[in-house]
Amino acid sequence: MTRIAKHVLLGGLLPLLVSAPPAQIANQGRIVGWTASTTTASGEVHVQDMDNNCQAATPLLKVLGTTASFWCGGTAYDPAHGSLWVSDGSQLVEIRLSDGKIICKMQAMIMNKSGVVSGLAVDRKGRKLIQLETAKSYAGLRSYSLKTCPPTALRDGCTTTLPTGYYSGGLAFDDVEDLVYFSVTKPGFQVPYNEVWVADASNRCNILCKVAVGGCIHFFGTDATGLAYDAAKKTIYMTFGGGTVPIQVVDPRKCQFKTGACCTKQSGSPYAGLAWVPGWSSFKKGTSCLTKGCPFCSNLGLDLVGTPAIGNVEFGLTIHDGPTGAASIIAIGPMTCGKGTHFLCGALWLPGGSLPLYSGILTGTQCQASTTLPLPVPVDTNLCGATLCVQGLIACGTSGFGITEAIQFSIAK
Repeated sequence: MTRIAKHVLLGGLLPLLVSAPPAQIANQGRIVGWTASTTTASGEVHVQDMDNNCQAATPLLKVLGTTASFWCGGTAYDPAHGSLWVSDGSQLVEIRLSDGKIICKMQAMIMNKSGVVSGLAVDRKGRKLIQLETAKSYAGLRSYSLKTCPPTALRDGCTTTLPTGYYSGGLAFDDVEDLVYFSVTKPGFQVPYNEVWVADASNRCNILCKVAVGGCIHFFGTDATGLAYDAAKKTIYMTFGGGTVPIQVVDPRKCQFKTGACCTKQSGSPYAGLAWVPGWSSFKKGTSCLTKGCPFCSNLGLDLVGTPAIGNVEFGLTIHDGPTGAASIIAIGPMTCGKGTHFLCGALWLPGGSLPLYSGILTGTQCQASTTLPLPVPVDTNLCGATLCVQGLIACGTSGFGITEAIQFSIAK
């Protein structure tokens, strides 16, 4: 309990800017990537479990359409909203995984009129969307603040000159080490030459090191078109459109990497961008209830806000559809929920050693009142896969009490 509680308190209780239902693809992480349409129909986001014996990619969502060239396009995952940012080279669209709803969109702001968006990544701690743009012999990086919709372009752009004829087609961000990775490719008819360039987030165009990456050379079309990063496994995924390789990060500042075996996409159009969506699980135990002295609010409940992924500063817990003016606490336990012990009008599922945190007064109309407890998840890979149990309690005046259902969930990995 000590380690979990310490991280909770160190994370601070920052205000939540956006509430969104969390979305789960699977208990284990997956690569996802946008594929451009070869016709006038919609492009698609595909999901692939390549770590489990290289499963075939399958369609997940439809969004955007075609691209001007094969190096256009980017994909990035935002755990704050359980969403993907997707670009076709000129537009930026945020689409929610849980229901496919477009929740934000804008035209990309390009620094070089010849450039197109070729990669996206999310800085979770800084709440920034990082954009990679490219043209022949050119690459540029800039950020947008994700605290507004549409995102606000920041004055932090930088550019770099690539070798003659080269371009940059993929971008990934490491929230733990604050490193930017982007791919640089020399196009070739059969076997292009691909590198990963590494830079500090604070000085993104000052390259620390460069490393050549092989793999998938047997597959037609081997230009790198996307990068993704899994912090839990310290692994970069580089896609060549029709095939993807894992790259184990040993010491990125010394360019020490180990490339794994190629996994072909096996179905659909090639990836034009890539992202990593961490896996996690959650389920509810018991039911909510209220004693006499509280209004009868039949939909009282407890929900997660966003995805419990490391670095997600906007993660939280919300008590919803409750009595106006009720005071509340949410208790957090460092392991799986218990068997359930009778308490008040229902059952208490919290394990021993749970930490109660004040979550505020429920505000809003009667039986639609709510309050949210911000619970930023620290950037600590030791937390990946940890299981927690949470449950809310409320008090109506001096005589009425209530208890929510419990939620058992894991920190994404």
